Amino acid sequence: MITSFHSPSDSFFEDILTTPQWRQLRASRDGKVFPFPADFYSWAQPDVRWILGVQWLAQKLHPSLFSDLDLPEEIESFYLDMYKLDGRTYRDIVAPRLETVLR
Repeated sequence: MITSFHSPSDSFFEDILTTPQWRQLRASRDGKVFPFPADFYSWAQPDVRWILGVQWLAQKLHPSLFSDLDLPEEIESFYLDMYKLDGRTYRDIVAPRLETVLR
């Protein structure tokens, strides 16, 4: 898992994986390096969204143990409960920033 606090995770992730040093890592060659999710901020920092990061991480590290976790549903519910965003606002503003997480 890698994270960037200064640029979007997706672009940072792509830049890192193209460097010779990262291509030498077995995890990189095996496709087991993932960008830590971010919407407006990384889920890896001390923020209310850390719980989403923990759920995402648990499912990435132990997919069989968390196969029943509907992460897209959890994320949308989180934004409704914590930020009072209705479904349409969430889908229009937040969800596009989380495309790699929601795939």
